[in-house]
Amino acid sequence: MFRASEAAIRLLTEAQARAEEAYLAAEPPPLALPGREEPPLPKGGPPC
Repeated sequence: MFRASEAAIRLLTEAQARAEEAYLAAEPPPLALPGREEPPLPKGGPPC
């Protein structure tokens, strides 16, 4: 029973990885939401 569970977990993990790769290859996620601008930086510049 334990080996069957191990095999099922491995199959599901591999299937999820393939699905994520296919999704990202088909349509990369946007870097920013359209129509929204970045807020202005404080006058001191970017934080260190």
